[in-house]
Amino acid sequence: SSSLGTGEVRGLIAVLENKCDLINMSYGGPTVLPNSGRITVLYSEIVNKHGVIFVASAGNNGPALSTVGAPGGTTSAILGVGAYVSPEMMAVQYSLREKLPENNYTWSSRGPTFDGDLGVDFCAPGGAIAPVSNWTLQRKKMMNGTSMSSPNACGGIALMLSGLKAKEVDYTPHRIKRAIGNTARKIEGVEVFAQGRGLIQIDRAFDYLLEHRGSADHDLRFVVDLPSHNGDRGVYLRESFETEKPFNTIVRVRPTFHEDADNHRKVEFEMRVALSCVADWVEYPDFSMLLHGGDTFEIEVDGSDLDEGVHYTEVVGHD
Repeated sequence: SSSLGTGEVRGLIAVLENKCDLINMSYGGPTVLPNSGRITVLYSEIVNKHGVIFVASAGNNGPALSTVGAPGGTTSAILGVGAYVSPEMMAVQYSLREKLPENNYTWSSRGPTFDGDLGVDFCAPGGAIAPVSNWTLQRKKMMNGTSMSSPNACGGIALMLSGLKAKEVDYTPHRIKRAIGNTARKIEGVEVFAQGRGLIQIDRAFDYLLEHRGSADHDLRFVVDLPSHNGDRGVYLRESFETEKPFNTIVRVRPTFHEDADNHRKVEFEMRVALSCVADWVEYPDFSMLLHGGDTFEIEVDGSDLDEGVHYTEVVGHD
């Protein structure tokens, strides 16, 4: 069936019927409205309600900004994976004569999404010598794409889940996403929109999960948006009229519990957050007090004196 519509709905039903722990989807397409639509709602439900980890390719339309595709690069519930190539891959798989530093493939799609999300969550190897159909008259073939980096990451996460089950450690999609994001290795010289949090590190992420196994707040999903700007997930200033004067907006942060969570946990929840940002062109408060209802605070972004080119920063909250 089509990649959109009936085929995907049937696929999600099959996921629940077979009690799948995680799924990979290696296809997607462009979208005008990121993180929205009927199928996106179903994706979010299968992750946030049923606890299935959903990994998907970010797209192969790089290197321009905002080329990430749906759903992998645009849907918050899904782990969107970019394509990475190492010096060893260059030498063995592509017979490259000159040794070059590690990088993301040029064609690997970049963020941000048009509503200000990072777009790529992390990256994984995007090329492999893999089995192909018999009609090609060969057993294996060199395959490239985020359609390779996504199943690579999904297989790595499957190893983590196997280890967690063996040690009887509970997990949720949000706990797994937090572990990967906090342990991924930054790739020097690669823009954040291409690599996301960096190259996935399965061993480090697994150790992180064991270390924080007792942290109940790691299962929480934090929804961040700009309520006065169509619910955008971040600030994305691209046109000249948007950068010639300071941009002010309200940021809303909402800790979101599972729908079956005990109300006592919601009542007791309290997180005192220290905010920080390395950019001097962003003004923000120092603290935020998160209760079950969430919190709002104002930021100002002033890019009027910045040099030409791409600039990225983030306001980070530490418990």
